[in-house]
Amino acid sequence: MSPSLGYNDGDGADNDRRPATAGQGAEAPVKLAVRNVNHTFISANGKRTEALTQVNLEVRDHEFVAIVGPSGCGKSTLLNIVSGLGRPTSGEVSLDGLPMSGISHRIGYISQVDSLLPWRTVLANVELGLEIKGVPKKQRREIARSLIDKTGLSGFEDSFPAELSGGMKKRVGIIRCLAMDPEIIFMDEPFGALDVFTRETLQDEILRIWQETRKTIVFVTHDLSEAITLADRVVLMTARPSTVKSQYPIPIPRPRSAFETHLDPQFFELQRLIWKDLKSEVIKAQGGGSEKF
Repeated sequence: MSPSLGYNDGDGADNDRRPATAGQGAEAPVKLAVRNVNHTFISANGKRTEALTQVNLEVRDHEFVAIVGPSGCGKSTLLNIVSGLGRPTSGEVSLDGLPMSGISHRIGYISQVDSLLPWRTVLANVELGLEIKGVPKKQRREIARSLIDKTGLSGFEDSFPAELSGGMKKRVGIIRCLAMDPEIIFMDEPFGALDVFTRETLQDEILRIWQETRKTIVFVTHDLSEAITLADRVVLMTARPSTVKSQYPIPIPRPRSAFETHLDPQFFELQRLIWKDLKSEVIKAQGGGSEKF
């Protein structure tokens, strides 16, 4: 029997499918709101590229939202705008009902690339944000050591980034963000460059961290399987100029593990359903062509 899957278009239009069901964070207040956001890039020679058009999205407090879409559709551009790293051409982003005005200590950001400082040890990298914030050395060291212990990095406190594996570097980046205790965390394809085994291990780490902290997380990924595994809700973006096409609540019970979630019948049905919706956007992004692939 197929699971009961909620569905709705980004603009609320009837799409001849069953009405959307409430996601796991649906009763919580809105934490992040994106209203009519548009963004156009203008090159040095004056060429205009419309990246985002009329993007509307709400993320509720404690919710884990994954954003997927075709390559180059503007997922990372949207994440930069909602995290305060960039400004939209028009539209508004608000946090707890107040307009965003740049980077805030209330926000954590984990990028695609390794952003560790190579001359600082693991312990010193984890402490970095707290040090900048002016937290006393003893307090920041206690916070950093506690997080290092919880993520299996004990014994590597005095190691430098060049001495770590890719997965270990990513763990350090994650706990450096967590050390600041942000209210909302933005992640931009953080595991994209890792092998499948390391990626699944870190997915389990993120699932555990979310279960313990219930941080609000917005997670951009090109991996549909990863989005379904982690999120309360998957937001599907169209080809460029990109907007929200569809939103899918993920009814798979928590707590989850990456391996066990992949064996859940609901997982396969969700993957089939969302991919069917995503496929046409991938074809558009590639410039057309046959849908028979």
